[in-house]
Formats: sequence, structure tokens, C-alpha cells
Amino acid sequence: MENETSEFFQIIVLSIPNLIEAIVGTLLLTGILLQLKHRFNKKMGHIKDEYFYLVAVGLASIYSVSQEYKFHNFGGNNVYDPYDVIASLIALGMTYGLIQVFGFVEKAKTE
Repeated sequence: MENETSEFFQIIVLSIPNLIEAIVGTLLLTGILLQLKHRFNKKMGHIKDEYFYLVAVGLASIYSVSQEYKFHNFGGNNVYDPYDVIASLIALGMTYGLIQVFGFVEKAKTE
């Protein structure tokens, strides 16, 4: 790949796993937090869903970015690449924006 493709293409291809990791991590954490809210409705029911979205993005960003800076090695053998950090931040922002606009779960209709 290094000899046959442009540098821009290499950056995109090598940063896609970080992009996907940030998207999936944010969605997974959002689902888990909303399930906890539903499970502990008496204690957490008054908290707006938007706060859970923000916490999910915060936790996903801590995991994604700290992995790049080698604070932990949960993702395997990792080499620092600033483009991976940028891809993670783009994905986190994009996912948060989409969840804010479209929501995460469909609200139950009350009749």
C-alpha cells in the first residue's frame, strides 16, 4: 500500500478503524446509559437524555484519545498517529450531533 497509493488515501484508510471505533463506542455507551436510566427510573428518571448523550461521548472520547496517547493498551499494539486522533474527534462530534438531532430511541406515543 505504501508504494502504490497516495499519502491522502493512506491516511484515510489507516484512520477508518479509529473513526469506526469512536462511532460504535459512543452508540454502545449511549445505549448502556439509557438502559441504566430506564432500569433505575426512580433515581435517574428525572435526568434528561441529552446529559446521557454527553456522558457517553465523554467516556468514548476518553477511551479513544487516551488509547492513542498510550495511557492504556486495550486496543492492542498501537502506534501514535495524529490523524487517528483527528478521525476519532470527527467521529465523536459527528455521532453526538446525529444523536442530538435524531435522538437515540423513539419516544413512546401516549394516547
